[in-house]
Amino acid sequence: MVAAMLRERPRMRPTERQREQARTKRLLDIAFGIVLFAAALPIIAIAALCVAVVDRHAPFYADTRIGRRGRPFRCLKLRTMRADPRILEQYLASNPHETEAYRVTRKLKFDPRVTPLGGFFRRTSIDELPQILNVLRGEMAIVGPRPLAPGEFLERGVRALPLTLVRPGVTGLWQVRGRSDTSFRRRIALDNYYARKWSLGLDLRIIAATPLAVFTADGAR
Repeated sequence: MVAAMLRERPRMRPTERQREQARTKRLLDIAFGIVLFAAALPIIAIAALCVAVVDRHAPFYADTRIGRRGRPFRCLKLRTMRADPRILEQYLASNPHETEAYRVTRKLKFDPRVTPLGGFFRRTSIDELPQILNVLRGEMAIVGPRPLAPGEFLERGVRALPLTLVRPGVTGLWQVRGRSDTSFRRRIALDNYYARKWSLGLDLRIIAATPLAVFTADGAR
């Protein structure tokens, strides 16, 4: 469905300046990603062991997201939820006003499936560390818009087209500007601003702001 939507819309193209910066950005992503992965590997290993022992789940999972040029990829994360689908079904049946929001964004304000350990990983962003592998594989960048699920991408329609110009990021404007506490409209504005106006200077400012956002866990869930 995403591919069909993109075929029906005019293709957006990056500027020459953005193409030049994109080559530099990719080289920096590889170098920074190797360093980050080496530093994060012990944390990922310990977290994965905790998930396996405490929550008794497979530690990792991959969910489909839409990347650069509208191509789907499997976004890696540490598992933070109970696998029983009945938990979600029962919650949505009792809270029908949240059904549509979940269909589009795949997020709930208070998700009953999130385990106590998973809640800690989400607040500290440890669950997103495996995405460094997505960076090294060229599917994501260190900095970029949020990786959107196909449903949210389609729901945005033409407003999602700027996102096809860049790779989604492990961190980005959304992550340092309130995360899940931002409104749906604000999320779209932040994602599209970055996709249209990104620069290496903006990336560096976002990277500098990320540790404080992670430490305060503002808007994380």
